[in-house]
Amino acid sequence: MHRQRGQILIIVNILTSVLLLYSLALVNLTLTARNIEKNDDSKIISTNIAEAGIEKAVWCFNQIEGSNCGGTYGTSYAGEMDVIFEEGIYDITITSIDSNTKQIEATGYYPNKATILSKSIIRTRIATDADRASFIYGAQVGEGGLQMDNNSIINGSVYSNGNIIGTSNSQITGDAYVAGGTALVADQEHTTYNDDFIFGKTNPQVDIAQSFIPGTTDVLNKVSIYIKKISSPSNINVRILNDNGGLPGSVTLASATLSSSLVSTNYGWISVSFTSPPSLTAGTTYWLLLNTSKSSTKYWLIGADAFDGYTAGTMVYSQDWDSEPWYSSGYDINFKTWMGGVITKIDSTHIGGNAYAYRIEDSIVAGNAEGYEIDGCTIGQNALSNSIINSTIGWNATSTDIQSSTVGHNLWCDTYSDTDIGLTNFCPTSIIPPEVPGPTDLAISDALINDWKTDAENGGIIEGNKIFDTNTSLGPVKINGNMIVDGGVTLTITGAIYVTGNIIFNNNAILQLSSSYGSNSGIIINDDTITINNNVIFDGAETGSYILLLSTYENQTITAIQVNNNSTSAIISAPYGIIEVMNNAVLKQVEAHLLKLSNGAIIQYETGLADIIFSSGPSGGWSKIKGTWQIIE
Repeated sequence: MHRQRGQILIIVNILTSVLLLYSLALVNLTLTARNIEKNDDSKIISTNIAEAGIEKAVWCFNQIEGSNCGGTYGTSYAGEMDVIFEEGIYDITITSIDSNTKQIEATGYYPNKATILSKSIIRTRIATDADRASFIYGAQVGEGGLQMDNNSIINGSVYSNGNIIGTSNSQITGDAYVAGGTALVADQEHTTYNDDFIFGKTNPQVDIAQSFIPGTTDVLNKVSIYIKKISSPSNINVRILNDNGGLPGSVTLASATLSSSLVSTNYGWISVSFTSPPSLTAGTTYWLLLNTSKSSTKYWLIGADAFDGYTAGTMVYSQDWDSEPWYSSGYDINFKTWMGGVITKIDSTHIGGNAYAYRIEDSIVAGNAEGYEIDGCTIGQNALSNSIINSTIGWNATSTDIQSSTVGHNLWCDTYSDTDIGLTNFCPTSIIPPEVPGPTDLAISDALINDWKTDAENGGIIEGNKIFDTNTSLGPVKINGNMIVDGGVTLTITGAIYVTGNIIFNNNAILQLSSSYGSNSGIIINDDTITINNNVIFDGAETGSYILLLSTYENQTITAIQVNNNSTSAIISAPYGIIEVMNNAVLKQVEAHLLKLSNGAIIQYETGLADIIFSSGPSGGWSKIKGTWQIIE
């Protein structure tokens, strides 16, 4: 009996110990769970704090003043430290990837840096939807051409779709190109728009091609298409192909690049010129190919006719134009083709570099000269031409026929007469005349202009004329009327400005970009004339930042933009009109249908203009780049 009672006691003790251990384990699990839950809660809080830092940074990049952003704002926003937010604090660090992209890193602390219960780090990238433009010439001129008076200078190169006519001592220090003239009316076009055709998004609708038949035998200078983009797709390679049994062939007759940056997210006509225009034959079928890469989020839409109404052709599509089969679409795209037109020339101009034109006459060219006709010129180096008359060639000359000229070294020709040759002539020799340059497109497309107008209008509308007689800030805004900036007044531009009427900048006015632009450039657009009076100054926000003045005024007799004496440092554009630059004015770059430079006017090109980022201001905005959000810790 005593042994049995001892055994029971042992069993009871064992059971009690097990129950005690179980209870302790249960308590420990409960405490652990509570600690885990507490840690999770702390992590959630610090993560929320870091997220708040990211959102604050994006907000500050889009501001036009810095009182709530630690003093810096806009493009110049530099981040902040020790910002109190609800139960904790955050730090914001900014890293520049490039002038259009920034990396934001936000660190959230709970409850503070001295007693850290939890810390979270989040990183993302943002980009501005600013637009890029490439000004690679000191002046770029349309079919109206360039007129240069005495002692006017373009320090840079010039590309003109019309004549370059100079006078005594007018100078272009770089190269000069004059394109072969383009007909004013499209040879082929189809503009019926009743549907969208998507390409570059999914297989096999990646590359598209439209057939057409020229109505005349001539060179094809450019094509135009009615197009828009989704997000920022890759550039389009535009080709002219031969026909192969009713489908696009494999022979590329000409190619050019349609830059994605010129195309808007709204429809617009975009022209693409061929620097080496192909010769096309009337009545022969050719294909206009648009070749791009595939992306499900970045792709193209082209205006189309779903009823295949263009009788001289049709549109097909392919996954890869040079290796995959073509499929019939039953559509036609909206397009235009522009053939050759009038003869163009360079006349009475001093060219510091090379000269290229159909006809070059009475000019001094320090470098090489290529043209179908060269007459009365002094060429410092080599000349290539179908016909050379009354000219002096410093080095070698190659010509079908050369007369009454002097060649410093060797001559290759079919025939020659009354010509002095310094070394050896290789005549007769069959000569192939040089190609005349094709037209080039202006740096700013109609689609971008329309976008900038919309950005300005989204910032607000001022009804009626507006006169600024005291220092002030302006933009983004649309003014339904005229705008006048009085003499001596400083106007600080904080966003895109769109004026429907005339713009007048009076003597000694100052136009400057807000520091929030950083290295970006700003825009003033109007639909009428712009007058820039004496000594008006245009200042960017920092190095590489400029102000663009653009008039859409279309008139071949009345000046769209007049720049008077001593005004400085703007980019001026009148794509459909006349720009007149008066004595001693100094500009950075000019684009116009017709450009007139008066005595002593100077265009001083800067290499940084080859890649300019234009921002519409706060309405353009910065936003997070999809796929770059990372939780680092």
